Amino acid sequence: MSGQVVRFDQFEVDLRSRELRKGGLRVRLQDQPFQILTMLLDRAGDVVTREEIREMLAGHLCRCTGYHFIVEAIEAAAQALAPPPPRTP
Repeated sequence: MSGQVVRFDQFEVDLRSRELRKGGLRVRLQDQPFQILTMLLDRAGDVVTREEIREMLAGHLCRCTGYHFIVEAIEAAAQALAPPPPRTP
């Protein structure tokens, strides 16, 4: 990715400081979910396979829980990007 900041929808990803912001407010995101988000942004419009994600995160996986870890990292990234639940009156 060439730029230091990537913007999409109401989000901003600062690649240098490794921060995700939504509407200007920082969203907490651990390292592995941030790595997955960065990979998906870099490959926007492409299909990213489970194997490619696993290879990217290889240093952080153990054989017994490797795929479970990937699922958790993707879920964390998705939660960070999800809209807030609607308010009830």
